Parts: sequence; structure tokens; C-alpha cells
Amino acid sequence: MKKTAIYIRVSTGHQENSELMQSEKCLTYCSMKGYEVVDVFIDSNVSGGVRLFDRPAGSRLKKCLDNKEIDNIVVYKLDRMTRSVVDGLTVLNDFNANNIDFSVIDMSGETLDSSTPLGRMMVTMMLAFAELERHTIRDRVKKSLQHRKENLKVYSGKTPYGFTRKDKDLIPNLKEMEVVKQIYRMKDNDSELQTSFRTIARVVKMNVSKVHRIYNDEIYEQFL
Repeated sequence: MKKTAIYIRVSTGHQENSELMQSEKCLTYCSMKGYEVVDVFIDSNVSGGVRLFDRPAGSRLKKCLDNKEIDNIVVYKLDRMTRSVVDGLTVLNDFNANNIDFSVIDMSGETLDSSTPLGRMMVTMMLAFAELERHTIRDRVKKSLQHRKENLKVYSGKTPYGFTRKDKDLIPNLKEMEVVKQIYRMKDNDSELQTSFRTIARVVKMNVSKVHRIYNDEIYEQFL
């Protein structure tokens, strides 16, 4: 009987990948296969971009591997474990070194033998597609945000300094926009000693983090 660890990761409250759903699917599969579930490791509110063994539950899972307490890992989806090709290959190397098998439920429960060239290639391809999807979504969101800024549309829950909000539009506040221009002039002066954000904050009587945020937001570029 395989001593099995179930790994669950939840980054949002979406029902599709809820903690309860993942747990039920994995426990049902283990029961069907006759696996002995040694422990269930759950990382809540953790992004898939964080390396597996750097997560709270992931680090405890690593100790189990090193202590030879388990010989099988079950996950609901591969991207619950990792979304990075580099991290994924590192994890596979650890699995191989410890003779660990792992099963992915949404692949009809097929066991991926990462010790074989074919199994390793399949996992690498799956991770590559998952990473591509993540970067594509991130790029799409970035372009959407840039478009909204260029057209002075609301792009966050907080109205940026220098603007007032009217429905979904951002209306420039001329008085505040002069302060914004002052911040950029001071920071982008031609002297060899560039003015620090702390100094600028004192001059414009504003919080340092707020000055930094204004200077790094491209929405102001069209007003300079």
C-alpha cells in the first residue's frame, strides 16, 4: 500500500479549485486506489508563482520527502503543485531522488512516472503550457490596464492622485496635476545628484510611498 500525501493549493475563493473540492476528489481517488493517506498538505491563499518548497505546506511536504515518510503524492491539477517549468523540474528531481510517484486527478488519475523520459517530457510540456497561459493572461491584463490609463478610465478601486472620478472616467485635477509635474521635474533634473523621493516628499508635503507611486505610474506621462 502506497503511503500517500495529498497536496492542495488554493489561491482564490473560486469554487472551481476550492479546498473542499480538491480534498474530496483526491481522497476519493486515494480510496479507489487503496492508497494510505498519511497527510493532507494545504496551502491557502498562495499563488502558483511561489515555488512549491517555499510555501508553508510545501516546505512541510519537503520534510516528509526527505524523511522518507511517503512514497506517493496526489494532486488535483498539476498547476496546484507548480506553474513554473524551472520549479517543476526541480520538484521532479526531488521526486526522482526519493523514488516518489505522483498522480494528477484531472488527467483521469493517470500516474505520471517522472523517472521515465516520456513521463518527464509530458510533465515538462504540461508545465510549459501552464506557464505560457499564466504569462498570456498577465500580458492581457497589463495591456488592458495600459489602455484604460491612456484613455483616462478608472483602472482600480482607488482614484489616483491628480484626478477626480466621474462614473468610469478620470478627470484631471489641475491643481494636483501641478504637484505631479513638480515631482517629475525634481526627480528628473539634470544634476548629477538626483533628488531623492524622501526629499521630494518633504517639499510637496506628501508621503514618500505616495510620491514613489505617482512617479512610477505611466498615467501621468501624457500630462508632462
